[in-house]
Amino acid sequence: MAETLVLEAQNRERTGRKIRQDEQGRIPAILYGHGRENQTLWVSQTPFMRVFEQAGESTIISLRVGGKDVNVLIHAYQIDPLSDEIIHVDFFQVRMDEAVTTDVPLVFVGEAPAVKNDGGTLSTEDSITVRALPGDLPSELTIDISTLKSFDDAISVGDIDIDREKVEVLTADDQTIASVVAPRTQEEVDAAEEDVVEDVSDVASADDESEEDVAEKASDEEAPKA
Repeated sequence: MAETLVLEAQNRERTGRKIRQDEQGRIPAILYGHGRENQTLWVSQTPFMRVFEQAGESTIISLRVGGKDVNVLIHAYQIDPLSDEIIHVDFFQVRMDEAVTTDVPLVFVGEAPAVKNDGGTLSTEDSITVRALPGDLPSELTIDISTLKSFDDAISVGDIDIDREKVEVLTADDQTIASVVAPRTQEEVDAAEEDVVEDVSDVASADDESEEDVAEKASDEEAPKA
């Protein structure tokens, strides 16, 4: 069994939507769960990112607050669109005897012959949704794409190797998670280029009409009144 990941946190007195990373590089966070009051926290950025890279959103971590360890999932997080840094984290306290629902990331390994030999483009999904006891949640699911030998081949949720007695898969079994898209034919490329030319022509015509309207309006304004 893998060693439990531990993350230190400190109580946070300051609250509000405008709270951001402080001068010590700490990220504001909140801890909540069934039957407990919300608790505002700080977590240091570097240790958090190290744990997050290993745990993701589907692995139990031990959040240590004031010397007490709490089993939690990283339930949600917010990213600054400018800096691309995590600026807020939600921790959800779990009961080990109570099933939880979460998204499990898909990791694709191997090489698809339809990509290597036929020049196709691999198309994949990022994750699937499952429900399980916290101790049975997989941290990730590995998918071998070497079975994608032609553009007609596909891998669906139902093909994933997972213990379904312990893990309930909520994503539909027939949903495709990996396939290879055939390269466009020359006819399709030519058609797409024609569409672009037509779009540009339409924009140019619209611009010309606008300029004519402006010129006509200016002419009317400059004409002497009777």
